[in-house]
Amino acid sequence: MIWFISFLLLFSINGLEAATLHLKSGWNLVGSHTNSFDPNTKIVTAKSVWVYRDKSWSATSPDRTELRELRDANITRLYNISYGEGFWVNVPNDIDIEFENRVLSQEALSTIPLSEGWNLLSLKIARDINVSDYFFDDNNISIVWKYTNNKWSAYSANRAMAYALKDRNISKIDTIKSDEGFWVLSKANTEINTSRIIASMEENNTILVPLYSHPPSISWDKLFLFNHLTQRRVMVIINPSNGDFTRQSSSYKKLLEQLHKNNIFTIGYLYTSYAERNIADIKTNIDNYVRYYPTIDGYFFDEMNDDVSQLDYYKELITYGNKYSIVNPGTSIDREYIEGKFIDLVVDYEGNYGRIRTLNNSNEKTKLAVIYYNAPADARAPEGVYYQYIDDDDITENFSQYITPKSWQLYSTLANNAKLQYPESNTSYIFPDDLEELPKSVQFFMDKKLMQMKSCSANSQRDEFRFADEFNTTTTKNSLELNITLAANNDVTLMQIQSVPNYIPLLRISYKDNTLWGHVKETNSTIKVNLGDYHSGQIVKEEVDNGTLNIYIDNVKRYSKDISYWDYSSFFKFGLYPQTAGCDELNVTDIIYKVDE
Repeated sequence: MIWFISFLLLFSINGLEAATLHLKSGWNLVGSHTNSFDPNTKIVTAKSVWVYRDKSWSATSPDRTELRELRDANITRLYNISYGEGFWVNVPNDIDIEFENRVLSQEALSTIPLSEGWNLLSLKIARDINVSDYFFDDNNISIVWKYTNNKWSAYSANRAMAYALKDRNISKIDTIKSDEGFWVLSKANTEINTSRIIASMEENNTILVPLYSHPPSISWDKLFLFNHLTQRRVMVIINPSNGDFTRQSSSYKKLLEQLHKNNIFTIGYLYTSYAERNIADIKTNIDNYVRYYPTIDGYFFDEMNDDVSQLDYYKELITYGNKYSIVNPGTSIDREYIEGKFIDLVVDYEGNYGRIRTLNNSNEKTKLAVIYYNAPADARAPEGVYYQYIDDDDITENFSQYITPKSWQLYSTLANNAKLQYPESNTSYIFPDDLEELPKSVQFFMDKKLMQMKSCSANSQRDEFRFADEFNTTTTKNSLELNITLAANNDVTLMQIQSVPNYIPLLRISYKDNTLWGHVKETNSTIKVNLGDYHSGQIVKEEVDNGTLNIYIDNVKRYSKDISYWDYSSFFKFGLYPQTAGCDELNVTDIIYKVDE
C-alpha cells in the first residue's frame, strides 16, 4: 500500500446541511465535509486514510499490522483531517459517510493558500465549480490533477502543458465536485483567489421580488426577461387588490399562467395589520387565492407583529394556508417564531441599506430574507442570508438596475420597444406571452453580451423583432443600428422598414453570396442596391430622415434616396427572415434605436 502512495507522488458563504460522502470500493480521492474530524473514529471501516501536508504524508488505519508498517516506514500517524484538505481513503466496500453541518465565513472563502510544490486540497464551498474559475493563474499554478472512477484527469491554464496532456490522452478536468479531492502543483507559495466562486455563489441566491404593480407593465416585462436571461432563482410576490379581492382579475390570471410556465415561484400578498386584523377575514382571502389563482405557491403575511404573544395568531394562519409561508416583520422577531419551525421564510430586515440591524439565525426549516432600499451598487446580503431583494429605490415596483440583468442596457430597447414575431406567431408582444417560445430560436448570452437568433427553415418562417413605435417616413427622423455577425447559407433578410396597416416592405436589407443588398420600394417596383461585401462584426444602420432614406455600413453612408413618395406610417424590424431554404444564424452585440429625433 505504501508503494502505491509513492507511485501517486511520482505520477506527477455558506451554511451546509448534513452532507454524505459516497466512497467506492478501493481508492478514493475525496474532500473533507466538516471543519475537522478524526478519521480513526469517522471512517472506521477504511483500510487506510492518507493526507499530504507540509510536503510529507500522514496516514492511519484500523488494522494494527498496517499501523505497524506505517510506523516502520516513518509515516506520521494521522489524527485529524482539516477543512479544505483532500485525502486518500481505501475502503473494502462501497460505503456512505455522514458529516455534520459546517459553516464557512466569507474570510475563509476569500483565499486558499498554496505551498510551493504539491498540495492536496478539497473545495471550501458546498457546490461544484468550473476548474477554470479556480485555476486561471498561468504564472504560479502548473497543473491540477484529480482521480475519479479509477481514472486520472488533469487541467492546466498553460497552453503548452494543456497540449501535452491532450497528446497523452489525459482527460481534461472541467469541473471539481464539492466532495472531491485534487492535487495542485504550484511553482511558489501563493494563494488561490476565490472571488469568482464567491460571485457565482451570490448569483445562486434566490431573488425575492415584491412586485406589486398591476400587470401588464414594464416591471413585469423586466422580471420575465431577467428570469430568462440569467436563469437565477426567482420568487415573486404578487399583490392583487392588496390580497383582499372577491373576484378573478383576467390580467392576474394570465400573469399567473405565465409565471407557472416559466417556473417562477409565486407568492400571494396578505396583510395582517400587526395581528389586529380579523383572522377570519384573512382566511377568506386565502380561500379566494385558492379559488381564483390555484397555481399560487405560497403566501406573504405582511405587517407582522413580532411579539411572541401573537405566535398562535400567525401559526393558525400559516397552518390554514398550508403552503409555503413568508412573514414580514421587517425586523428581527422573537426567537420562538424561529424555533417553532412552522414558518418557511422570515423577512428579517426591510428598509434602507445603511441602517444598523441585528438578524436572527436560521435553521433547517426557517430561513431568512432581507429587502434593502437605497442600496449601493456593491451591496450584498449578510452571510447566511440566501433570499434577498436589493434595490436602489424606495419603490420596489421600479425593479431597478440591481435586479435587472447586468447587460440590461444592451437589450433594454427590445424590452421597452420591441415585439417578437416568431414562426406561426399569432400575438404581438414579446412579454410575457411569447416568452415561452423565445428559447426555441433566440438566446441571450450574458457573459458575451450577445443575442443570437437561429433558423432552419424550408418555408420562409421568420424570427424577427418588430419595434412597436410607428413613425411617418416624411416628417420625422428615425434610425436602427445593429452590430451583426452572420452565418448564412441562403438568401436571408436581416433588417426591414415596413408600412402599416398594409405591411408593405419599404426597405429590406438582405444577405446573399457574401454581399449585403438593399431592396428599396419605389412607386410601382422595387430596386436592388449593392451595399458592399459582408464581414463579421459589421455595423449596419438604416435611417429615415424627413423623407430621405440613408443606409450606413460601418459608419459610412453607402446609399441615400428621396423617399417622400412613401408617405406611410412605418416601423423598424430586424432578425432572420429566410427567403430560401437553409439554416442561418444571426449574432447581435449592439442595438441602437432612435425614434422621432
